[in-house]
Amino acid sequence: VLQKTPFSFDVSVWEFFWPLLAGSRLVVAKPGGHKDSNYLINLIKQKNITTLHFVPSMLQVFIQDPGLENCHSLKRVICSGEALPLELQERFFTHLPMVELHNLYGPTEAAIDVTYWKCQPNSPFTQVPIGRPIANIQIYILDPHQNIVPIGVPGELHIGGVGLARGYLNRADLTAEKFIKSNLSDERLYKTGDLARYLPDGNIEYLDRIDNQIKIRGFRIELGEIEAALGQHTAVRESVVICTDSHANDKQLIAYVVSGSDDLTQFFDNSRQELYSGQISQWEHVFQESVHSSSTPQDFTYTGLAIPTEEMHDWVDASINAILALQPQHVLEIGCGTGLILSHIAPHCKQYWGTDFSSSVLEQVEKLKCTVENLKHIRLLNRKADDFSTIDSESFDTVILNSVIQYFPSITYLLEVLDKAIKVVKPGGYIFVGDVRNLQLHKAYHVSVQLYQAQDSLSKLELEQRVEQAMVQEEELLIDPIFFMALKQHFPKINNVQIYLKRGHHHNELTRFRYDIIIQVGSESSKTMEIPWQDWQNHHFSLSNLRQHLLDKQPDIFGLRHVPNARLNTETLALEWLDSDEPTETVGHWRKTLSKHSFSSIEPEDFWKLTTELPYDVTITWGNTNNDGSYDVLFKHQTVQTHLFDTFEDKSILSKPWHHYANNPLYSQQKRKLVPQLRHFLQNQLPEYMIPSVFVILETIPLTPNGKIDRQALLLSVNRSQLPKESFVAPCTDNEKLLAEIWVNVLGIEQVGIHDNFFELGGHSLLATQVILRIRDTFELELPLQLLFELPTVAKLSVVIEKKTQKNTTSTLDREVIEL
Repeated sequence: VLQKTPFSFDVSVWEFFWPLLAGSRLVVAKPGGHKDSNYLINLIKQKNITTLHFVPSMLQVFIQDPGLENCHSLKRVICSGEALPLELQERFFTHLPMVELHNLYGPTEAAIDVTYWKCQPNSPFTQVPIGRPIANIQIYILDPHQNIVPIGVPGELHIGGVGLARGYLNRADLTAEKFIKSNLSDERLYKTGDLARYLPDGNIEYLDRIDNQIKIRGFRIELGEIEAALGQHTAVRESVVICTDSHANDKQLIAYVVSGSDDLTQFFDNSRQELYSGQISQWEHVFQESVHSSSTPQDFTYTGLAIPTEEMHDWVDASINAILALQPQHVLEIGCGTGLILSHIAPHCKQYWGTDFSSSVLEQVEKLKCTVENLKHIRLLNRKADDFSTIDSESFDTVILNSVIQYFPSITYLLEVLDKAIKVVKPGGYIFVGDVRNLQLHKAYHVSVQLYQAQDSLSKLELEQRVEQAMVQEEELLIDPIFFMALKQHFPKINNVQIYLKRGHHHNELTRFRYDIIIQVGSESSKTMEIPWQDWQNHHFSLSNLRQHLLDKQPDIFGLRHVPNARLNTETLALEWLDSDEPTETVGHWRKTLSKHSFSSIEPEDFWKLTTELPYDVTITWGNTNNDGSYDVLFKHQTVQTHLFDTFEDKSILSKPWHHYANNPLYSQQKRKLVPQLRHFLQNQLPEYMIPSVFVILETIPLTPNGKIDRQALLLSVNRSQLPKESFVAPCTDNEKLLAEIWVNVLGIEQVGIHDNFFELGGHSLLATQVILRIRDTFELELPLQLLFELPTVAKLSVVIEKKTQKNTTSTLDREVIEL
């Protein structure tokens, strides 16, 4: 028996005592292990677990894991704590046909479980029954007057028998309300608040919570009925519907939906290519615009302003130096762009091929070949990143993917590209993957963005909501650094992987939230060295005493973990604030706190600087457990005859399903397609008053520590901009309506008022680019991207569009008059 339930949850009682009573073996999971399906599967396999318990919400996650096929020892799964959906029961038997599934029911007030049901595949029932009472327990289904209802008629489920608690400790009022006297039994009965009915065969069917019956505009609604209707849609794996008051006591229904697979659902398979192509076309337009507008390398921050030229050159130089250190001779660059890397690396190589999906940027590189020396041997190919046709195996010693994978549509696409890249690299060669956005810092990045844009009056809760919404709407691919370590378990040809922080003295989006990777392919593996790691914070190191330690002890190799990152001071403090119960409620108050705070963090460049003073080589990397933005530093004495690249690997990393290592950049596009489909689907099944006002697409339903649905967290996941507001002003003019429609489609929200701020609704620079493109197509106007940052409301922007449209119309009329 696997004991994995926190002991504050009543299910843990039978997990502890059943093995003792039955003589079986008890295996205790690590704290928090009940939330990690990958860990549980490995534990089941290692310890030959036969029996375990799941709350349905966690079972939903468990049976999605690809490693499920390794659970050969498993014989029975017991479910309780929530209603077991019929669809989940059927999916369970599809994945685990030889395993028993038992559905148990029982509140904590009645000693864990009071009814049981052995589930069966291809069930004839429309819902999974909770079965019959166990021994010495009585179940009564009563109407509001405490009368037994007929078979098949819903009523409130009451429990009697020896398992019943005496009441609530020190809560006489609540005890009297819930533990009632009845003419049906000599003992008291417990009023569960659950709606149920007896079936003709004597089994009981759980229907819903009585408090889930709500009234909206005079209509009585069961939220479970809406969830059941949503569950019939092929793209919906799981759904929860809740009711909230938005303003003026006007109740709103909110539907939370998890789509039906870990990548793109089957519902989207037909439009997958459209989504991929749409994203590629969007980026192609951005690159073409940058080609025609400037020859200087540029990247835009969330301020809407370009990163200064000096900082961009610093960023380029760091990547060039890292690649040249590999001594490349035969190079393939995937996504060569306008030639920033190519123009510096190619003169040092015998062979250089560059590919890119944009014909415009390749035209510029062709011009570059004619104006810069030593570039005539470059061969350019107009193709997408995953197209390796006409490229022979083991024909290059270096493959470069610099500042390009963030535009890939999924981690699956990245794996395809890496698989093909590995095949074309010669033994001993390298793959350089540069400028990768760090998934571990995803929230820190968006906290930085939202704090920059936030007014002092913004509350802590509103900031948190904006951050969460921005993370969900992210349209670039972010990768956990651990993914590249896990690749070694997937591709046998990979010998070594090294992850590096970005070099650079400037603090900008490129240096703070991105990293580089070098993958060595196909040579003999070097022996790794045992590293004496020290925790920076536990040992109270400083740069000065570290320098002295290295001078005095002269260790061959020395490692430091969890060095606080000076590049992320503000974000680290802000994340601590958001996670705390600190009473500071507004951004303005927090900013005052920030101004008084003293930091003990270290600038990464200060460690690299030590290499000019000490006989050591230095590597700075993201570690396996550095989710707080800290980094690890490794020193190797220059007399040690091994490359830093070969010094260590983290053998503690367990491979997880690939989707755990990345976000889903197509999510926003999926949502824009799915929400209208769900609304239309429900309109064909339910009356208008039962259609949710807001649909929220989630990757997973949030759970409490006990594994039940966390309804409070669901409420927090709704940005207030998604709910109707008292200050909402609908668009009136044709231009306002067209512009609002563009914003609704780009942001994936229900409605936009003319005074709503684009960036407060979850907009960012990439989505702003989409708005400008759609304005161009809709109004036939070319507007600069910066204009949306300056005029971020429909009301203000529509005035500009109105003036420009009138001017264009007048010019057209003038030309027609002249022609006449």
